[in-house]
Amino acid sequence: MFTKKHTLPTSPQPPTLENIHNDVQNAPDNDVVFTFFSAESVNEDADSFLSNTTSNCDDDDAEASADSIINKSADVELLYSKVISFLETNKKLRDSQVELKELGVTLASHKHGLAESINELKLSLETIQSKMCSD
Repeated sequence: MFTKKHTLPTSPQPPTLENIHNDVQNAPDNDVVFTFFSAESVNEDADSFLSNTTSNCDDDDAEASADSIINKSADVELLYSKVISFLETNKKLRDSQVELKELGVTLASHKHGLAESINELKLSLETIQSKMCSD
């Protein structure tokens, strides 16, 4: 009839930037995070996979598995090139943003100078017209 209300334990606090930095600094070089997508690990995986599968299955399956691993390596290279391209484009956009801000400031100062020049011309014209009318 009455059910006990279950309360969930509080979740731990997310790591701080300093904690993450320390974890990355103290991680071994062969940590899976750093080696998962490296070309050497893909090739090593392919060699070990092929040696294990060729003894247990026929040649068609082994070739399909090898093709899959080769495609994985190509996909990693494609993703890497896309990331590099994205980072370069992002840097160009940031640089362009700074340049546009500087050009905007320059344009505003030119606008102000032009407005002053127009006002001086108007005053000069009025002065000339008043002298002509008085003559």
